[in-house]
Amino acid sequence: MQPSYSSGGLYGGETVPVGTVKKAYFAVFPTWRELSSLAREGRLSLESTGEQRAAGLLDLTTEEQTTRLNSQYRRKFGVPFVLCARLNKKDAVLKGLKTRINSSKEEEIKTGIEEAKKICWLRLVDVLQREQVDHV
Repeated sequence: MQPSYSSGGLYGGETVPVGTVKKAYFAVFPTWRELSSLAREGRLSLESTGEQRAAGLLDLTTEEQTTRLNSQYRRKFGVPFVLCARLNKKDAVLKGLKTRINSSKEEEIKTGIEEAKKICWLRLVDVLQREQVDHV
């Protein structure tokens, strides 16, 4: 029997397979190529633009953006490569991609979710700090 998750209000309140929930978790993260396009079009959030710029990811060449590893990663795992850009630089991101492509699907989904949690945590801290300043 496949593990399932009671979605509360999500998915119409029904019970859904854990794999579906995990894939949905990644659906909110764009690929590198999408990030670049969104940034050029001014449609990337201020937070994401700052994180990507600080990591040097908005400076990636077209060749780096379309690297075969990124395509292989997406094909292998079915989700975009997620790494907390704010805690890494371009070289670390590329090294992470090269290393993580060799992970099992279960390991990679777990790692990707942990990276997404870091992103969410850092953004939450930013919001709370702004709220604190606004109320002082």
